Amino acid sequence: MKSNRASLRFMQNYCLGRIAAAGCGLLLLAGCGGSSPKTTTSGSATHTAPSSSPAASSASPATAAQLKKIVLQASDLPQGWKGTPHKADPSDAAAQAQVVACAGGRNTDSDKVADTDSEDFALDQATISSSATSYRSQSDIDAD
Repeated sequence: MKSNRASLRFMQNYCLGRIAAAGCGLLLLAGCGGSSPKTTTSGSATHTAPSSSPAASSASPATAAQLKKIVLQASDLPQGWKGTPHKADPSDAAAQAQVVACAGGRNTDSDKVADTDSEDFALDQATISSSATSYRSQSDIDAD
């Protein structure tokens, strides 16, 4: 029984960590969208035009291709880190639903628009990876 409790506690902490990481990623995306001035890039020069309207506009959810650009890349790490394809844990969704229900939150899994995981990078005994998720609305982010 003690081993099961330790496993459940690990899964809960792991899931909470993934939820927090996804939330941080979404906050980053939310901060990048919205009513910021329009930016265009031409070659190596970036031009920013003032916003044509003072009213805030809604940011649209990021696509899987956009999310893939913000997760951890091999080029983000020093030499020596080896990447392997991420293997999703099939029990993640159930464990997350259990933690959300226990905390009295709203499960926003059905509101996901896109999500992606980086490769799992390893160096000696250390491992690192990241994930990013976009949701339909700000209220989904707030719920998380």
